[in-house]
Amino acid sequence: MNPVFVFCSSGFLLLASGYLLFKTRTQFLLYFLVILFSSAQIVGAVMKVMHLPGADQILMVGILSTLFGAILLMITSIRNTSKEIQSNKLILGLLILGQILIPLMLPEHTDAASLINYPVTALCGTLLINKQSEHIGEKNMLILFLLFGCFYIIFELIKRFH
Repeated sequence: MNPVFVFCSSGFLLLASGYLLFKTRTQFLLYFLVILFSSAQIVGAVMKVMHLPGADQILMVGILSTLFGAILLMITSIRNTSKEIQSNKLILGLLILGQILIPLMLPEHTDAASLINYPVTALCGTLLINKQSEHIGEKNMLILFLLFGCFYIIFELIKRFH
């Protein structure tokens, strides 16, 4: 993989997450924290590529914040202003949860877990296009998950066809 592409895309994701962090009001503190610590996931990934110490710990913080974001999505899919279960959010939260837990619980199925990223990215896009987010905090978290998904798909395609 081209290191310039890795660093440029990581830089773009850091700038985008910084912008989304700036645009999320402190009123939505939980979503603010998910975006902040998901940014740590990018830093941890770059540190892992550079073989720097502490990368695994930073990556774990980022993964745990993504897990917390999935739980927030599942909660808001059930408890929302419309008083109805929003199935897209619930499925998205469950897919993100599976995407994180499958490699941890079943390491031999890591390739299958990487395929979950495609519907996760599609559902994030669907929720954003249909304006199904409750507030700006949730919308910004979905945008960040969408960006992560797009770059992950690009990395997978480059890795498979390179």
